[in-house]
Parts: sequence; structure tokens; C-alpha cells
Amino acid sequence: MDVHRICEKYGYIAPIVEQPQYSMVHREKFEVEYGPLYDNFGMGTTIWSPLAGGILTGKYNEGAIPEGSRAETTPGMSKFESLFSEEKKESTVTMLKGLGALAAELEVS
Repeated sequence: MDVHRICEKYGYIAPIVEQPQYSMVHREKFEVEYGPLYDNFGMGTTIWSPLAGGILTGKYNEGAIPEGSRAETTPGMSKFESLFSEEKKESTVTMLKGLGALAAELEVS
């Protein structure tokens, strides 16, 4: 919002697109924080990490790190750690299995 105000004030070309992270498990920034940019300024978007670093592929649905996976080979993988911490692991696995069941019901991946 500040960038758009500055651009308007000084006659600069304002941004027309944003590239936020967006997936079924990372929705807040896109839908809430950046939503006004899309609505108020007509900005477009192209997202990154639609599979949440591989978490939405199904291979982590049991809450374990598969051998050879990105979570195993990338120390400190924050996406995995934030969703599979001891406090969140059970709710994350439940959510992933629910998304999988919904996708199967809709016959989509």
C-alpha cells in the first residue's frame, strides 16, 4: 500500500504484480495481507510454492520424513518444521488427510 502511495505521489510506475507464497497450507499472506492490493489496485499475481515445498504431494501424510525427500536432504526446512512440530503434527496430518480425501472425492489432484 505504501509503495502505491509513493508511486502516486511522485508519478512513478506502480507495481502491477506480486509473487507471494500461496498454497492450501499457506493462505494468509495471499488472501488477507495482500488481498487489498489485488482489490484496490487491480494487481495481478503469480504464486510460488503451490505444493508447500512438497508437503501437499501426499508423501508426508503420515507425519514422517520419507527417505530422500526434500525435508530429509534440506536441513532446517522451515515449511516442514513449522507444520510438523510436536504441537502441530497431529493437526497437520489430519488436515493433509482431509485434503487428500476431498481431492479424491472431487477427482482432482
